[in-house]
Amino acid sequence: MRILFVEQQIAYEPQGIMQLSSVLKQAGHEVELAIAAQEDPVQVARDFEPDILGYSVMTGSQRYYFDLNLRIREALNG
Repeated sequence: MRILFVEQQIAYEPQGIMQLSSVLKQAGHEVELAIAAQEDPVQVARDFEPDILGYSVMTGSQRYYFDLNLRIREALNG
């Protein structure tokens, strides 16, 4: 399975994503992290073609991730 985690920006080490990524990789899954401040997560999703998208959302940023999720779904589903 291919899992793509998306972060808007990283001001700290994303411990939760790092732990999940490690466990998923040990189980044989492919994992990628897109940092929106550094690259276009929609393009990363197109290139990687994930089965699952994962977000680490804090209060106040939920609208950004909701809108981003719609854009990624549209890009992947045509």
